Amino acid sequence: MGLEIKKTSSYLPEKIVENSEFEKYLDTSDEWISSRTGIKVRHFAKNETTSDMISKVCEGFELTEEERSKIKAVIVSSLTPDSLMPNMACHVQNFLCLNEDIFATDINMACSGFAGGVTLIEGILQEGDYGIVIGAEKLSGIINLNDRNTAVLFGDGAGGVLVKKNNDISACDFGASYSADALKLRDFRESENYVSMDGKKVYRFAVDVITKSIENVLAKLNKKPEDITYFISHQANEKILKSACRKWNVPIDKFPMNLQSVGNTSSASIPLILDEVNKKGMLKKGDEVIFCGFGGGLTWVSYYVKW
Repeated sequence: MGLEIKKTSSYLPEKIVENSEFEKYLDTSDEWISSRTGIKVRHFAKNETTSDMISKVCEGFELTEEERSKIKAVIVSSLTPDSLMPNMACHVQNFLCLNEDIFATDINMACSGFAGGVTLIEGILQEGDYGIVIGAEKLSGIINLNDRNTAVLFGDGAGGVLVKKNNDISACDFGASYSADALKLRDFRESENYVSMDGKKVYRFAVDVITKSIENVLAKLNKKPEDITYFISHQANEKILKSACRKWNVPIDKFPMNLQSVGNTSSASIPLILDEVNKKGMLKKGDEVIFCGFGGGLTWVSYYVKW
């Protein structure tokens, strides 16, 4: 059993922060940031909450009454929710006026969250049921803007998909390896508590796990990297994605990128780039796609879907 992606949607806050903004008060430069990460600009939510951005994504689905009636599960991935209770998935249920016979939960797998949510919702839905998976983050609220190592990396945004359970083939790979020093956020609600990161450790982990996890999915499908239309990956660092291309000798076009214009948006990164690729008409029926998320925990999830 698998999933059909019926609709995609995304939202970015209006406020754009260029690399030059950080040059004003940090020991950094546009060249230093872009050459090491590929990031040029990012979006910050000035007067918007995570749930505000989720609402914008929900509006973008433009659901019909028939689609609303068939939705049986909502999963929201976020490490920056407005509240722990009620959860953001219940906000979606209320905002979209969905039926009450619905499974609604939030998950926190950081940058792996959207791919994790898609994997989970396949197991929850029955054939013919619809579901929604959303990744949304307001990371500007948990970064220390005076820390050069993290301030320049992250951005805000949200994205999601409307899915339908079908009988197509699917495959996934996932895992976890505890590390409190690689990426850490004690409690986002506490003042002066910011995300911390061991950049070198995270980079080594990501370069290793992105190919291993995807290769595990490919092995289950008896496919090769060149058989996949697109690898829709977490947008953390341009060099991480290029390393996978070099190992497999595939063109960089197989890894669509938008981190140059949005930065690292954690669980929102995969649905943001997926919606962009979809809206550009780059996907056609029968195309094969693998989502790959990797990040805090440490965790990783890869999921195959046929368009």
